[in-house]
Amino acid sequence: MSTGETWEHEVADYLRSRGYHTQVRQNVQNHEIDVYATRGDETLVVECKDWNRSVSKDPVRTVHNNAMEIGGSPGLAYTSELNSGAETLAEKYDVILFPSEIIRGEGLMLEDVREAVRGHSISLPDVADLSELGNPIGPFEVSTQFAEDVAEEARRNSFEMDGRHENAVVNEIDRILSEQGISQCVPVLRNDRARIDLYFIGDAEHDALPPRIEKRSVSLT
Repeated sequence: MSTGETWEHEVADYLRSRGYHTQVRQNVQNHEIDVYATRGDETLVVECKDWNRSVSKDPVRTVHNNAMEIGGSPGLAYTSELNSGAETLAEKYDVILFPSEIIRGEGLMLEDVREAVRGHSISLPDVADLSELGNPIGPFEVSTQFAEDVAEEARRNSFEMDGRHENAVVNEIDRILSEQGISQCVPVLRNDRARIDLYFIGDAEHDALPPRIEKRSVSLT
């Protein structure tokens, strides 16, 4: 099996894990489709590129045109990176992007957040049950007082901070919040590392994709 074919089967396996019925190298309406995936009334037409060079605009155009003719949502799975032209065109055509870190589970996942919470004290919000983390609402919402509350909880948990130090922590958290533009965050107080880890959880851009998660850290020393 070629490396390209192996990658196609990896993509198909991933989509099956998301509840799709998949077919690899399927001829659909005279189009050779790398991975053809269906779930209920939904159809994904996925072009797979296992390249050691950046992906250009051509595969984006190809999968867009195929999806338009067949009827379905276009997707592009790739192991390298997209060049700037491909990124712009993918956004224009609403192509669902599947980088290798998503397919192979190499990025942060919800289970990573759960593990962080289980292994270390979480000070805000004070919750033991994270069963709703798949759709984090309510106590995970970032409010206008979020940075102040996190810094206060850190101070209460044995970190001696004077007013200037606490204000610096608040300002750093606020700066990170403004950069993220995401209203869901799980803060984890790492007493062992003297820092606060902030896990930002964004909405998935498509049902075939996991939620977007990014971790940022704020030092308490």
